[in-house]
Amino acid sequence: MQIILSRKGFDSSAGGIPSPIMPDGSLLPLPIPQTDGPVKFSQLQFQDKPLSRLIKQLGGKDWRGRCHLDPDLMPDLLIRPDGWYPTLGQHGIAQRHLETENVGAGDLFLFFSWFRQTHWHKGKLCFVPDAPDLHLIYGWLQIAQVIKSDDLTLERWPELGDHPHLHKAFEHNALYQPTNKLILNGRETEISGAGFIPSIPLMDTIDIPPIQQLTWPNEKRTLWKLPECLWPENCHKVLSYHRKPERWFEKEGVVALQSAYRGQEFVLESKQNKLLELWLNKLLAADKAVELL
Repeated sequence: MQIILSRKGFDSSAGGIPSPIMPDGSLLPLPIPQTDGPVKFSQLQFQDKPLSRLIKQLGGKDWRGRCHLDPDLMPDLLIRPDGWYPTLGQHGIAQRHLETENVGAGDLFLFFSWFRQTHWHKGKLCFVPDAPDLHLIYGWLQIAQVIKSDDLTLERWPELGDHPHLHKAFEHNALYQPTNKLILNGRETEISGAGFIPSIPLMDTIDIPPIQQLTWPNEKRTLWKLPECLWPENCHKVLSYHRKPERWFEKEGVVALQSAYRGQEFVLESKQNKLLELWLNKLLAADKAVELL
């Protein structure tokens, strides 16, 4: 099984702000703007508030417009067609990279984004001054099958009617459908094949970073501390776009990674299957993660 660390959501160019860690610790990954997307930000609701209002209050761009809701993991954001289920779309250079890395059935996407803590100030949502910028894993999808361009039509997949990859003929278009249950080391687990991590402990209440935090504490968000099972010496395939040895170095007796500033899909294959399974079971623990299937 390959692991794909998949960067999604707002960034400095698409949207212009971090996604918010809400005042109660809830994670709200913001879908990137798309001028001809099928869904408006104002149609998406979180905690009974339209995303357009929250984005405007936080100083984001394009809050009046439409978005690219992908990966589509949070069912309560929008009124759904009957039979809806979580999916991921990809296209262009990023999709070609996934194909080059032979990503397919059984491989597991772990979605991460740029987040920052927020609070309410005079009735408006604001970023907490000096709160750290963090890369956090917020969701997952294990691939059951990959649907390619010729079969991506609304008529064929009406239950996914709001997915942007069914509304536009993207170059080299593809859609990833999830397994029913997560399969690890050839065994079906009790964990759903797709889901999201709804919240993290509030930053001022924890001494140890939450398990889904990639960013090394008190460092720039692109300096990562990864679990042992993902280190280069423990991999059959080192993380793509990070295969130059100088990206990896020792810090405080642990291997650290200077992650790429750009790029969407980073693929690896660990040879430490037991360690990987233990980490994934903790990361996707049913007591904190929302399972969708």
